[in-house]
Amino acid sequence: MKKNTKIILSTVVAASLLLGAGGAAYASGNIPQINNEKNEDVYEAQSDSYELTQAFDMNDEVAYVFTNYDGTVDRVMDSIWLENGSNRVDTGNEADLPVDVKLAYFLDGKKVTPAEITGKSGHLKVTCDFTDNVYELMSINGKEEKIFVPYMASLITVMEDEKYENVTVSSGKVTFDGSRYAVLGLAFPGFKEDLGTTLEDIDIPGRIEVEADVTDFEPVGIYLLVSDSVFSEMDLDTDAEIEKVEDAVDQLNEAVEKMMDGSSKLYDGLGKLRTGAGQISDGVNELSDGLTKIDSNSKALNDGALSVFNALLNTATEQINAAGISVPVLTVNNYNDVINSAIGQINATDVAGIARSKVEAGVKEYAGEHAAENLQAAENAARVQVEEKVREATLAQVRAGVEAKRGEIEAAVRTQVEANIDAIRAQVKAGILQNMGADYDSLDEETKAVVDASVETKTAETIEAMVSQNTDAAIEAKVSEIYESADTQNLINTNIEAAMNSDEVKAGIQQGINEKIDQAINEKYNSPEVQGQIAAGNAEKESGVKKLKSLQSQLNSYAQFYKGVQDYTGAVGQAATGAAKLKGAMPEFIEGIDALKKGEGELSDGIERFDKEGIEKINSLVHDNVEGFSERLKAMSDIAKSHASYDDSGSEKGNVKYIYKVNAGE
Repeated sequence: MKKNTKIILSTVVAASLLLGAGGAAYASGNIPQINNEKNEDVYEAQSDSYELTQAFDMNDEVAYVFTNYDGTVDRVMDSIWLENGSNRVDTGNEADLPVDVKLAYFLDGKKVTPAEITGKSGHLKVTCDFTDNVYELMSINGKEEKIFVPYMASLITVMEDEKYENVTVSSGKVTFDGSRYAVLGLAFPGFKEDLGTTLEDIDIPGRIEVEADVTDFEPVGIYLLVSDSVFSEMDLDTDAEIEKVEDAVDQLNEAVEKMMDGSSKLYDGLGKLRTGAGQISDGVNELSDGLTKIDSNSKALNDGALSVFNALLNTATEQINAAGISVPVLTVNNYNDVINSAIGQINATDVAGIARSKVEAGVKEYAGEHAAENLQAAENAARVQVEEKVREATLAQVRAGVEAKRGEIEAAVRTQVEANIDAIRAQVKAGILQNMGADYDSLDEETKAVVDASVETKTAETIEAMVSQNTDAAIEAKVSEIYESADTQNLINTNIEAAMNSDEVKAGIQQGINEKIDQAINEKYNSPEVQGQIAAGNAEKESGVKKLKSLQSQLNSYAQFYKGVQDYTGAVGQAATGAAKLKGAMPEFIEGIDALKKGEGELSDGIERFDKEGIEKINSLVHDNVEGFSERLKAMSDIAKSHASYDDSGSEKGNVKYIYKVNAGE
């Protein structure tokens, strides 16, 4: 019975796979095209479901079911009505669907909604349960039972690998193309109920579970395909199936008879086995003696291999120390750690840093030998700067003092200028008349008045300009007189000496010397000579690391050989021990063969009881049940064919397919 059941289930699965592969033969024209301005939802359903509906025969009826995230129905649109130009839409409780679906989301074991976990991470589980709503009361083996319309349900979704990993499906298949996971889950609503208790030990899924580890969750699109075509198109020849089962029972009876005939041949074979057992016993004795002799030489072989290994390790120790790297004596147990440490020492050597330290030491030593010369040069340079700053400061101080008396100087200058006001006025008047090209006496009284007013204004402006200019000149002359005086120059020299002896200037002189030393260090360090030495040092460092790694590789090769010797001698010892145990067990083995030969006679009686108490009961069970099982299958096929339409318009379409589009939002 189980074999026939597996055949039926395999047929169902194969049909589901064919549902996904057959669409390549159909063009987009098989899907009714509706103006998206007239009904945008229909257009969306046709566009999003295009690849799914390609798999349907052009005579199939398709019901588009739009659900909320938990599977509750929002609206249903039927392809027959769409073809006829009508926009019939079933919404909410008005939809009469043969299969209800219920989806649930869980994150880390807690039930959630997609909106609640958007952007969150964890272990995601999505469950989809199917409930078959359509059945009829039918007579099965003389008893009235509920027979549901059997459906095949598929869950299809795609998960991007940037957000999902470790994707699994409870019943179905997950395919990874390198960037995303394609998930196909299968369930069979109504199928298990229709089989009743006939195959109660078979697990037929009525639920699909998809699990994955998710990072920054975003809802994925989920489509559900529900169809009864697999079952409605079944054509069962029940008489032929029953005849096959009965033939199988007859073959079982024949096999039991052959087993009884073979029992006598087994007895003869046991006699021959008893004779051969004696020969095996002699061979085991020889094997045990030979292995014991080989095992006696194992210690000498191990000691020799260890002696060679220690000699290699001592030589390696001497070579490493001779290269200037101090290491302890290498042993079988520590050589890898010691060599790795030596490699680490070499890699940690800062060739450039060592070179710079040497350059610094050399330059500073040279600077120390010429400290007096360097100090004198630095002081001379500092004196030039100090003198310039002192003179600038003194001049500024003198100028400030003179500027403080600008008012007095300006008053004296104004008195001098205004003493010549008549000459200035005459000069201004001559200039104005010259610009006018006229003679004053020839002008009328009105023009003369204008000229006289202009002369007075211009004369006042000229006096102010002369006062300002002469005042500036007088101030500059006074500044120069005071600055060039002997007292001021003596003060400047005194301040220069004081500044040179100040801590600040002395610190600046030393800083200048230090900067010169740093400059010399950098020039020397960056010279081709030193950089070449650094390159050579790095090359020598790299060469040293390579030599140590090569030495380590050679020692590892011998270590592998040494371990092989130990494994070999250990195996020989185990083999010798096992052979000795086998040698001691041979008498018991021979006694067992004698007992087996004696017990073979009892086997024949057991086979006969098996024939009467087992085979006959199996024969009875087959005749009592196989007809009922085939009757169920035929009833399933009949009810599937009788419910082949969702539309009530009288259309002569073929099978009906249901496409559920699950809205991932609330």
